[in-house]
Amino acid sequence: MQNNPIFPRNNNGQNYGNNPNVWGNAQRTTVPMGFPKKFEIPEVNGMQGAQAFVSMMLPNSNAIVMDQNDPLVYIIMTDGAGYPTINPYQLIPYEPPKPVDANAVMARMDQLERTMQAVLAAQQMKGDSNESTVTESEPESTGAATGTAIG
Repeated sequence: MQNNPIFPRNNNGQNYGNNPNVWGNAQRTTVPMGFPKKFEIPEVNGMQGAQAFVSMMLPNSNAIVMDQNDPLVYIIMTDGAGYPTINPYQLIPYEPPKPVDANAVMARMDQLERTMQAVLAAQQMKGDSNESTVTESEPESTGAATGTAIG
């Protein structure tokens, strides 16, 4: 027997993958993996190139192509009749979100509180009766001893 590199044989001389299954049918012959394939994203020259790329596509197909000149990708889809839809998307590098600084948030909250107190004080000084003023009310006494907050 010859040694066939496409359909290698086992020690019994049988092709790998040609063993009958439980139903008695021959299984599909497997081809050993060769060299890894080189994958590429097709490149086009602008919208005209994307439109020309459509001529190579079959109906019910889709493809992503990259523009050679601008940071754009085109997602190209064809429907069942072969009519294309070309959608351009701009490529923007991803920047992870910056962590939130709790001290900066607290400082802004303190500043907002001081600003609101100043506005309320100014309204009370004017005594403007047309605008409603916000006042703090004391909690109603329930007979229990009330404590004073420290700090």
